[in-house]
Amino acid sequence: MTLCFDEAFQALRKGQISEAEYLHHVLAHFAGARHPADEKATRPWEFMVNDPVGNAIREAALTSRSPMTHGTTGLERLFASVLADDAVAVRDIVTRLNGNADTVPLQAIATFAASHNDVAVLQLCLQLGASLDNHNTSLALEYAARGPTLLDLLYEHDWREMRTSEIAFNRMVEWSLHTGPEELAWFLEHGAKVDKDTIRRAVRAAPLKTSCVQLLIVRYGINLLKRTRLLQSAAKRGRLDMIKLIVDAGLDVNELVPRSSHDEGEGELTALYEAVYKQHEDVIQVLLEYGADPYLEVCNGELNSPFKLAEGHGYSRITGMLQRHVERNKKGARMWTSRL
Repeated sequence: MTLCFDEAFQALRKGQISEAEYLHHVLAHFAGARHPADEKATRPWEFMVNDPVGNAIREAALTSRSPMTHGTTGLERLFASVLADDAVAVRDIVTRLNGNADTVPLQAIATFAASHNDVAVLQLCLQLGASLDNHNTSLALEYAARGPTLLDLLYEHDWREMRTSEIAFNRMVEWSLHTGPEELAWFLEHGAKVDKDTIRRAVRAAPLKTSCVQLLIVRYGINLLKRTRLLQSAAKRGRLDMIKLIVDAGLDVNELVPRSSHDEGEGELTALYEAVYKQHEDVIQVLLEYGADPYLEVCNGELNSPFKLAEGHGYSRITGMLQRHVERNKKGARMWTSRL
């Protein structure tokens, strides 16, 4: 008995089945397997599961006019060849299947190749008529780890106007800050512009890769990151690696920067204030070691400093941490050596 598309995807995501087993379940639909939930995501007004490969196979299988009567072994071998990035084997199997759209879901193969950064197979699919503009394929490319070779191919085919639109190209560098230094380096080498606004926009989204920020520091220096809320965001998210990187590079640990929207409150906040707000004790400790000021007033009102915020919210452990730090660092404070 096979699983429906959504069940197979959830099982794959939870590690309950392998990718080969997942393909076995979803490709069975080409041989006529059907489940009550199969049709759900084909209706545009309903939510589609976040599985571009499954959605591409779903579209191809459920619109196939003639179910495969000899099983799906050939298709499973085809997708296994894609997984191995074996374009020669893919071409051979496609040729033997006569390139029939009902038996060779070319766009689904392209989507699968895109999701695995299989450049040779994706290039073959494009030569055979697949399109990068297909919704599922484009979505798979958005989620994929795009290496330099894949980016070269996307640039050649002007995916999402990255070659013909300067705005589109420069916006893509924002996403590369979340994916990895290889992709970021590719964009920088191809003339992408990175400024403080780029960093500010990126900070509002998913966490930036520490390795990407390190690349920016080497290339542009720490000034690029000042007043971008990168430090405050790292403190809020508990990112010790990011905090150490940028403070060691020269960013002021007591830097005051406004929050990104009025919905988050008024005032210019420090990283320590954000860390106290989120009760990240390990981050608080590191920031204090770097010289963060617990009494620095950052906004109006009663909770206008990290210490008053902790005290006002009843964070007794954090209040104690801050008090002990201040006592230890008071000028002339009694140290253990003073007893000698």
